[in-house]
Amino acid sequence: MADNNPHQFSTQTTNVTFAQITDNTDFPHTGLIKALSLIGKGNMALKGSVTDFDITQATTGNVIVVKSGKIYRDGALHTIPSNGADTNFTSSAFNTTADAGSLYHLLVADSSNTLQIRKLSDATIADKVPEYDEGDTIIAVIMFNSTSAALGSMQIQFLTTGKIENSLSVGYSTGSSPNQIYNEAGSLTGDSNGITMTGLYKLDTLPTATVAANDKVIIQDTNDSDKIKTVTTQAIANLAGGGGGDSIEDADSDTKIQVEESSDEDKIRFDTAGTERMIIDETGKVGVGTSSPSELFHVKGNVLIEDGTANGSSDHLLELKSASSGDNARFILSADTDIKLPLIHLRDVEANSGTFSHHYSAYIALDRASAIVTGSAQNDLLIANGNHNKDIHFCTNPTSAGTQAQAKMTVQADGKVGIGTTTPSQELDVSGDIRLSGEIEINGNLNHDGSNVGFFGTAVASRQNVGNGSFVTNPANFGRPPADPNAFPGFEPNVDNYIAFLENEIVTVSSKLNDLIDALQLYGLIL
Repeated sequence: MADNNPHQFSTQTTNVTFAQITDNTDFPHTGLIKALSLIGKGNMALKGSVTDFDITQATTGNVIVVKSGKIYRDGALHTIPSNGADTNFTSSAFNTTADAGSLYHLLVADSSNTLQIRKLSDATIADKVPEYDEGDTIIAVIMFNSTSAALGSMQIQFLTTGKIENSLSVGYSTGSSPNQIYNEAGSLTGDSNGITMTGLYKLDTLPTATVAANDKVIIQDTNDSDKIKTVTTQAIANLAGGGGGDSIEDADSDTKIQVEESSDEDKIRFDTAGTERMIIDETGKVGVGTSSPSELFHVKGNVLIEDGTANGSSDHLLELKSASSGDNARFILSADTDIKLPLIHLRDVEANSGTFSHHYSAYIALDRASAIVTGSAQNDLLIANGNHNKDIHFCTNPTSAGTQAQAKMTVQADGKVGIGTTTPSQELDVSGDIRLSGEIEINGNLNHDGSNVGFFGTAVASRQNVGNGSFVTNPANFGRPPADPNAFPGFEPNVDNYIAFLENEIVTVSSKLNDLIDALQLYGLIL
């Protein structure tokens, strides 16, 4: 026979259907009073499932089989029995020897979360409910009537509840007696997502305690702000004034922040996914991608600095400044205009047009607006001085440390380039020797000041005088031969003398050409 728990104070019956306790049917007896007394202390059965504490009766063997269920005891939730299994009771658990009247038993969950049958020590006493033990929670009253029923058909009265939820309100009194009223300070409510706390919560003065490595800390879930979680401290040092461990780490210890990996190393290490990513050593040097930083900040690997604003309008992406007062930037990566005076300025000039209009001492820029410099194309690399009528100098220090650098090449504001001079007088003005490896093409005059000249692979030689042929360069010699004063009047000039004169001139020209060829060969201009 099955007796299904109605999750209420029920009638006493052998029927599978239990009604609420009813006048003129269930006369008050001490079982009810005992159950109410325990409920007042916070000990009561709950409706954890529809089968909690259902009872099945039989005539032999396990006379009563009770399903597991849930109870509150002193405000705490318990599963009875703790393993969730059925509980079996044989006939020896009951009194069945009374001569007349009914024998009462209490089905209880004891303080150790075990189902028990409480019965009178004197098995012959009828119509009396047995005592409960401290910590018991009464589930049901079981009655055996030896004159009317046998084992397997005992009457059951459930003293359970249908409580299926629980909230906690914490309040305090306000007003003056006798007009004091309840005022809520806060509450705890529950749903499928967890526990919701309302009101203002604070901690009173607490004693200082040392945090152990396996203690837990309450944290708020950043992905779900209405939930809180717990995390073990994993030896977070000295949260409450005492010692502790040497790391903060996740559950599988592959992501952590740790100090002193080895004894007294005085380093802080940052690991993710089982790999060390960053270290701060005992001297304060920070290493990213390296465990042995050689500078105050040492990165081994690629570095990306990206403008975090939507329109790329941040003032400076990277700015390195000197320790001196004022705005003396030494290196700036900038995506917007400003009025700083950097020594080197790498700048995106996309938003600018026209000529340079900003008061910078220097530019190294990617031109993204073709009008920024006359004739430049988009995305050209610009090296320019934005200051009006100022030069660009390329300097080295060939002497010693601490001495002033010397300009080796200068680009004047007017475009003249000087090498070895800071005041070029021509488009290219070189003060010093020039060595060329390759061809040279001159589209214009080649002027020489008359000094010695030499070509690569030849000896330096002075300029030679080739001279001019008198006949060739004298227009008077062109035409008829000169008159022969000895010739008879009317006769033609002496042809023999003319021919001899021409031959002499040809010899002179040939000699001059040979001298010219020798000079060109000497200077390496011809082979």
